[in-house]
Amino acid sequence: MMNVEDRLEPLGVVVGVVLVLGSLGTLLGAPWASGGAVVTLLQLLGVALGVGLGLGLALLSYGVGLGAS
Repeated sequence: MMNVEDRLEPLGVVVGVVLVLGSLGTLLGAPWASGGAVVTLLQLLGVALGVGLGLGLALLSYGVGLGAS
């Protein structure tokens, strides 16, 4: 069995990965094909924010961020 110091660490990593994968799935769905320029820009902004938040959450939960050792 895996010994984890923080019991919520795996949950944070999994949620971060799901956010990244969901955002990339949105990008692969060709958001520029479904609406006007404003809708496309908002969807691409959402993809960028989703990937950024997902990576940040996964790295922070894993202990890479904020000088953790």
